[in-house]
Amino acid sequence: MPFEIYAKGMTIEKYIGYPQTMLFDLVDNQIIIVMSRENIERYPLGGKFEFRFEPIYNTIFLLMRYGDYPWMSAPYSPHLSADFEPVEFKEGEGLALSIIQICNEDGMVCNMSFIGLTTDFSNLLYCVTEIIYIARPFDLDEHRKLVAAVYNKMTDEELAERCEQDCRCVIE
Repeated sequence: MPFEIYAKGMTIEKYIGYPQTMLFDLVDNQIIIVMSRENIERYPLGGKFEFRFEPIYNTIFLLMRYGDYPWMSAPYSPHLSADFEPVEFKEGEGLALSIIQICNEDGMVCNMSFIGLTTDFSNLLYCVTEIIYIARPFDLDEHRKLVAAVYNKMTDEELAERCEQDCRCVIE
């Protein structure tokens, strides 16, 4: 995902018929989010963005909400990122966030947004990610079982409410 080039109006074949989802990857000093769903053009990006993350065992659940739309989540493990390297941001710096919305009916990139996240949120996310990367051996089957178990027990709204205050960021 991180090395693909996206442009508004571009058709990406692999997303045709793709399930409704939000994919998340942490690459160098940026987060890339790809959202895929039917009629996604009805959900234009803009307004207030809220981000949260909840670490559960060896997985981080990134949660995002924009405008008045409901929370969306994406599970993430740094073990699934190519060449994960922790980054530390100085005051006034933070993760760059790229959001790409793709309609899963025709594979067309409908909307894109680029946002800068706060220094504290960015550093805490990288710190937690590095701890998971270093401290926990990774097992893909265990990761998949954990993700399924979390989604069987909690909704995205419940996950968002569970996040500690330090793990929250609002961009207006």
